[in-house]
Amino acid sequence: MKRALSSSIRATTWLTAPLLAEITTAWIDSGKAAAMADWKRNEIATRFAMAREILGPWLHPSLEPCFHLWISLPAPWRTETFVARARDRGVVVNSSEEFMVGRQSTPHAVRVCLGATLSRERLEVGLERLAELLNEVPEPSLTVY
Repeated sequence: MKRALSSSIRATTWLTAPLLAEITTAWIDSGKAAAMADWKRNEIATRFAMAREILGPWLHPSLEPCFHLWISLPAPWRTETFVARARDRGVVVNSSEEFMVGRQSTPHAVRVCLGATLSRERLEVGLERLAELLNEVPEPSLTVY
C-alpha cells in the first residue's frame, strides 16, 4: 500500500505534465497567453465596474478591480440570514465565517464572486437582487430554546 501511494504521488506531482508544458510554451510563443491575460484583465474591469454601479453604496471606495468583493452587511442584517435570503432569490454568496480560522467572532459580511457565472447578464441580475436585498430590513428570526 505504501509503495502504491508513493508511486501515485510521484506520478502526479513529480513534474509538470509534458503535454501541458508544450501547450503552455506554444501559447506563450504565439502570444495567445498574453491575449488571454488581457481578456481576463478587461473582463475583471468590466464586471467590477458593473458591481461598483449596482452595489456602490455597500463597497469600500478604495476597492481595486477584482473578481471577489466583500460586503459588510448593514444592521440589522446577520450573515446567516442574508446568505439564506440571497439563496432564496437564486444568488449564492459566501458567509464570512467560511473564511475564518479559529474561534474568533466573524464580521457580518459576505463574499461575492463576480466570476461565478460566464454570463454578464446573469451577473447583473444577481447583483441587482443583492442590492434589493441590502435595501430591505430583514424579518426578525425566531429562536426556540
